[in-house]
Amino acid sequence: MAATLKASTQGLKLVDDARNKKGWNKYDEAWYGLAFVSKATLKRFWQGAPITQDNFVNICDAVDLSWERVVDTAENHKISSHNCFAIIKQGVSVWNKWRESNYDYRVNLSAIDLRGYDLSNIDLRDVSLKGADLSDVNLCHANLSEANLVNANLSNANLSNTNLSRVQALGTNLTKSNLTGACLEDWNINNDTKLDNVVCDYIYLKDNFKERRPSAPDQIFNPGDLANLIQKISDTVDLIFSGGIDWQAFLTSFQDIQVEDGNRELIIQAIERKTNGAFVVRVEVPSNTDKAEIERYFWQKYNPILEAKDREIKLLLQQTDFYSEQIQSIRKDNTRVLEIIETIAGKENINYDLSNSQISGNLDVGNKIGRVDITINQKRTLAEAAEEIQNLLKQLEQTNPTATEAEIVDHINNETTPEFKRKALAALKAAGDDTIDKFLDNPYIKVGKAAIMGWMDS
Repeated sequence: MAATLKASTQGLKLVDDARNKKGWNKYDEAWYGLAFVSKATLKRFWQGAPITQDNFVNICDAVDLSWERVVDTAENHKISSHNCFAIIKQGVSVWNKWRESNYDYRVNLSAIDLRGYDLSNIDLRDVSLKGADLSDVNLCHANLSEANLVNANLSNANLSNTNLSRVQALGTNLTKSNLTGACLEDWNINNDTKLDNVVCDYIYLKDNFKERRPSAPDQIFNPGDLANLIQKISDTVDLIFSGGIDWQAFLTSFQDIQVEDGNRELIIQAIERKTNGAFVVRVEVPSNTDKAEIERYFWQKYNPILEAKDREIKLLLQQTDFYSEQIQSIRKDNTRVLEIIETIAGKENINYDLSNSQISGNLDVGNKIGRVDITINQKRTLAEAAEEIQNLLKQLEQTNPTATEAEIVDHINNETTPEFKRKALAALKAAGDDTIDKFLDNPYIKVGKAAIMGWMDS
């Protein structure tokens, strides 16, 4: 396949449909994380601009599409290295102006000899410089992001304040080069990359020249600091979770990677929480490990777990909504039952037999309530009578604690009026002989009932 590829108009429509099915937006972190590309690369993909072959294929794979269905095969967009060299010799400003209007062209400068040229501020983004001789070249403030520098010679080159984000620098010779102020985000180096006697006071770890190291603006590297930091960076993978992290899903995915490849030792080196709420988990990997493979494999494990959880949550919410509606319906039915009972209770002196009745909401009033006997006045009268009798008995306990039952009954008869006795008897006959038991405290039930029963016989 060609070094770079671009999407066709029809291909972008296919990708748009595929990402919608996954619930992703056009620049979703889950997408470019799974494809192991930058957000900027994904944007260029959507713009129909050429991107590297690997990035193009990865973006398509992430949405389960074959890249052959997406790629634009209508034109090659190639230009010879000879023609490019001729433009470069006219000066950086001429090259940059041409590059700006011809960015769709795939520029291949592999094995070109540019020794000693002043190329400061030049735009060499996404250009292949594989095996090129760039020794003693001034590339100060140049943009080489995503360039292919595999086996290139940049010894004694001035790379100060140069953007080297995501460059492929495998086997690249950087001996005695100046890397002060360079941006090294996600650059790819290996044990064959030569960094002997590199001059460097500080670097940046993030694109747009952010996250300076050393962090303090007045500090610079001590001898050996840069080599240690680069070794540390090259042996780690940063997993970035901008939308928060599901720790259970993370641990499951992380353990799966270790279990399925017994020869791979992965160690969580650091967990950072950024000010915007994002999490960065830095994982230490063995030297010469394919970091892209590690990251891709992790997201292939992690994202499906999240998607499955999302489906479970949606299902649970649907069930919750269903049962909430059922509960509301039952509550309404129960409210109707209570309204019926309250209405009945308001009709004093009337007995309603609701046995075997059915009321909506599957509430069997006949079984749960049975016979509803509403005798409000009678029960109120009995309660008052019981209270009066108990007061009389308590008074007698104070004045004559040894009184016999006959003496107690006489005391009640003497202290109550004929009208009181008549009302109490009427209430007792309407409500039933045993109803009085509910209104008398246990010690007074027997003697209280004896007094009232005596009124019936008189």
